[in-house]
Amino acid sequence: MRDMNGANTRRVTALLGFTGDSAALAPLIELLYSTDDATQLVAWNALLYFDRSACAVSEHATMSVGWVAAASTPNGETRKDAIDVLRRVVQSGRPSSRYAVYWLEKFGEQ
Repeated sequence: MRDMNGANTRRVTALLGFTGDSAALAPLIELLYSTDDATQLVAWNALLYFDRSACAVSEHATMSVGWVAAASTPNGETRKDAIDVLRRVVQSGRPSSRYAVYWLEKFGEQ
């Protein structure tokens, strides 16, 4: 996936989440460490489609989204998207929501 341009990578990344197949987890987790903020967010969103029992990275992924938001331009699209993802994590009620709450409070978003 690294050989694709950003837009293609993001499209394929989104589709990986829909598979629900555990073979898709490794590439998605790798993309969380991408230097492209938009790709990181798409990877995080794709991971939301996996059952918690199949994916033990929720807490790490939530923290990664928080770091992406922190490193992004205030009021920029990437920050807004990251905050939206964090809000959805809180609404999910998953254990990782405590990390999302931490980041949302840090940005003054409740």
